[in-house]
Amino acid sequence: MGCFTLFNSCGGLKSQFHEVEYNPVEIVDGILRYKIDSITKKKDSLVLLRKSVVKEGPEKSLAAAALDSLEKIDSLIKKNSSVLEKLEGYYKSNYINVSDDTLLWAKAEAGLKSSVNLDSLANFDFSYRTKGVFRKIELPFTFYDPETGIDKSYKTIALSISGNSKTDVDFFTKYPGFGIWALLILAFCCCVAMTIGVCIDAGNELAELVSNKACQKTISYWPSFVICVLLLAAFFFVIKNTLYDSDSIKDLYFMNNLGSKILFISIFGYAAAAFCFAGMISTASYAKCFKDKVLAIPDQQPIQTAINGEIDGLKNSLLNQALSATEIADIQLKLTAKTAALAASQLLSANAVAAESDHAASKQLFRKFFYAIALLLALLVFCTGTLYSAVDNLDFIRMIKSDMGYSPARHDFIFLYAALHTLLILLFYLPAQLQLGGLPEGEAKKGFLNMLGEQLKKTTELLVVGAPLVAGFAQWLLNMIFEN
Repeated sequence: MGCFTLFNSCGGLKSQFHEVEYNPVEIVDGILRYKIDSITKKKDSLVLLRKSVVKEGPEKSLAAAALDSLEKIDSLIKKNSSVLEKLEGYYKSNYINVSDDTLLWAKAEAGLKSSVNLDSLANFDFSYRTKGVFRKIELPFTFYDPETGIDKSYKTIALSISGNSKTDVDFFTKYPGFGIWALLILAFCCCVAMTIGVCIDAGNELAELVSNKACQKTISYWPSFVICVLLLAAFFFVIKNTLYDSDSIKDLYFMNNLGSKILFISIFGYAAAAFCFAGMISTASYAKCFKDKVLAIPDQQPIQTAINGEIDGLKNSLLNQALSATEIADIQLKLTAKTAALAASQLLSANAVAAESDHAASKQLFRKFFYAIALLLALLVFCTGTLYSAVDNLDFIRMIKSDMGYSPARHDFIFLYAALHTLLILLFYLPAQLQLGGLPEGEAKKGFLNMLGEQLKKTTELLVVGAPLVAGFAQWLLNMIFEN
């Protein structure tokens, strides 16, 4: 559903992708031709002025008087002819019949600058989203290369927003990063669907586990789900109005209605997160209940050992044939009482074992919810990082990065995004972990290997908590490797 919403064509278009066409070679070509035409016109006007001066005489020409003398006109003609000759030579040698487009692209891009900034980008994006016929961005460009023999050349150039690609593959061929992002979005949407299914199944397991078992001060699964939906809605609202109050990746860059589509997928993902967090809260509350039951029952092993010793002593006393009938009856009454006490102690032991087993089962269910949310949010962060990397490689964004000194879709932002979702996991994990706790271990369980296993388990849980940060760092690392 999420992929269909993101990539479905509307209005008869075959693809939702577009781009702001930026070609530095064509822009510089236009600037140079404009400059050549301007100098040529200026030279021609000077030639005509000279002719009028020669024909009418300096004393009759206001234009000649403004230039002071015929010699000054000749000097200007000579200067413009020299500049024009050098500029035309530069243009012909670099921009006509050139075979190495890569080197020319780099050379043109090195001397080309625009006046774009974040405010102008916001205005262009607003116009693009609100005006259906908005298909050009007009930017003043400057070009300077010492080889041209002229100062910086200025011209306002209109960058076209290309029509939507015929197919998604056409766009992916030019920008493969968006193909990877599309695949990750597909994986994320599948992960969301599977996460919801796994959580509902685990919730049913929890309901079977706690059925017919008296547990007070616990929160069942579906009330927990409602609480989590409200908490996540509040979290999303705060983030959208503080740290992420403006879309850094704008619709203008490559896709119509991108913000709305990403919002829909994000809500879909947070809904799945609510299932996971609800499971963590519910299983933690039941695990605490089972732990309290185990701790409320004293260790029955010493009591049963003592009772068995007393029972053996009473049985041995019955072997004494010198006992009277009254003494035998008294011993049998004591034996019956001790046997009943032993049965009661064994029942308490069985209850403690059952509660301990339920505690372990609830902790296992907690891990299932915990790992599911960590995987879901880590994949969300990885998808977002891939999107930023793909946008950063657009020709138009590379131009902006060159002009402003930084990208409007900086990849470093992904670390903030990852940290926010790690914090989100911690907000639910820490209270739940305090409730889960652990049961006292016997001497047999305090060996070196058991202690090592416990430490490894804690280390694994810390890594799972930081899964969004790990995913963000991994995506950044991959981006650095492939860029270099």
